[in-house]
Amino acid sequence: MVQIKKTKMKRSKINISKERYHDVLTDFISVINNILDEDDVFEQHMNEHFNDKETKELEYNYPVLLKHQTSYGINHIINNNKIFILDDVCHYNYDKTTEIQPTYETIHVKRNQLENIMTYGYLYIHYKKKPFVVQIAFNYDNKAPIFIHYLEEDEKLAHEMLNVFHRVAKETNFLKGEKICINTKGVPEFLDYKKLDWDDIILEKSVKDKIIKNVIYPIANKSNYDKYDLPWKRGVLLSGSPGVGKTLQGKVLCNVLDTTLIWITAQNYDGGSFEIDSIYEMARNLAPSVVFIEDIDLIGKERDFGNNTSILGELLTQLDGITDNSGVFTIATTNKPAMLDEALANRPARFDVTIKIKPPNEEGRRILIDKMLKPVDKITIEEMDNTIRKTDGFTGAHIKELIINARKTSFLSQQDGIITDDILKQSLKELEESFEKYKEEQQEYCG
Repeated sequence: MVQIKKTKMKRSKINISKERYHDVLTDFISVINNILDEDDVFEQHMNEHFNDKETKELEYNYPVLLKHQTSYGINHIINNNKIFILDDVCHYNYDKTTEIQPTYETIHVKRNQLENIMTYGYLYIHYKKKPFVVQIAFNYDNKAPIFIHYLEEDEKLAHEMLNVFHRVAKETNFLKGEKICINTKGVPEFLDYKKLDWDDIILEKSVKDKIIKNVIYPIANKSNYDKYDLPWKRGVLLSGSPGVGKTLQGKVLCNVLDTTLIWITAQNYDGGSFEIDSIYEMARNLAPSVVFIEDIDLIGKERDFGNNTSILGELLTQLDGITDNSGVFTIATTNKPAMLDEALANRPARFDVTIKIKPPNEEGRRILIDKMLKPVDKITIEEMDNTIRKTDGFTGAHIKELIINARKTSFLSQQDGIITDDILKQSLKELEESFEKYKEEQQEYCG
C-alpha cells in the first residue's frame, strides 16, 4: 500500500513597511479606476455627432439581399447621392473602447469586374441636415443587418432613409442582368459560360420559334402584355433524350438575353424547400429574370415514386402560388417527362408549354458533322453520305463523340489527328458497339 505523508505548508512572510503597502494599494486602486473610467470611444464619437443628445436605434435586415449586395447598395448610396453627407467612417473593437479600421472586401460586382467596398463598420452621415449613424453589421447567415442611430425627433426621417436604402439597394443590385448560379452555401456566383448563339446548335426551326415566342419576345415586350392584361411570366418544359441539346439552349440564352438568368442544378435541391423558396425570391427581386432548372425530374417526380414531396410542394407553390411572379420565366429540362407529377407537367401557369426536342434530322446531322470536321480531314462524299445515313437517331452529343473518338484514333494511328474514311468507319463501329452493350445491360437490369 502506498502511504501518503502529510506535510504542513509554511507561510512566507513578506516584510513591507506600512508606507510602501499604502503606496502599492493606492497604485492598484488607481489602475482599477482608470480601467473603469476608460473612455468609450464609440460613445464619445456618438456624443460629438449628436451633440450629447440621447439616440434611438432602428434595425433592418433586407430579407432578399445577401451581405455583399446590401453592403454594395449602402456604399453606392452614401458615395453617389448628394442628399447624404458623409462625415466619417469608423469601426471599433469588441467593447467599443478603441477605434479600428472598418472591414473592406474586394468583391465581384460583375462577371469580370472587381470593386472594393466596406462590409463592416459605421458611417457617420447627415441626411437632410440631420445627424445619423449607419452601421453595417454582420451575422452568420450571410446577411448584413443595417442599424440606424438617430435622434428621437428624427424617427420619421430614419424610416424614410431606410426606404431610400431599400429602393436604391434593389436598383443597384449588381446581380441584376447577370447570369448566376447558386453555390453549395446558397450564395450566388457569376456563371462561367461559353460564347454561343443559335447558329452553334442544331435545332428544328419550330423549337427555336417556341423559345422566342414564350421567353425571348415577352421579356423584351412587357408593354404589349400589359396592354392586353396578359400574365408577364411563363413556364417552359424542354423534354427529350439525353444529349439532344436542352442544356445547350440554356447556354445560348445566357448569351442572347440581357436579363438575369439563375441556373439551378441538382446540388441546389439538397437545400430542400427553403432553397427553392430563396431562389424564386431572388428571381422576383431581379425580375425580369429566367430560372433555368436542369433535370427537374430529380425533384418533380410523381408523388407515387416516393420523392421528396416537400421540395415538390414548394416548387409548385413558387411557380404559381400566392406570391406574384410577374417577370419570372421558368425553363426546365427533363429526360423523362412521363415521370413528372401531373400538377407540375400538366398545369398551365406552372409549365404552360412543353417543347419536345428530337435528335437532329439528316440535314442537321450533316451540318453538325461539317462543323466538327477540319479542312485537313479526308472524308469522301460517299463516306459522308454513309455516315449521315447510319447515324439516324443519334443525338448531337453522340455525333460529337463520334468525331472526338475518330480524332483520337487518328492520333494513335500516327496520322496526326487527320480523319479519313477508314477512321470514321472504325469510330462509328465502336460507337454502335457501345450502344448495343448499353441496351443489353439495360435489359438485364430491367429483368
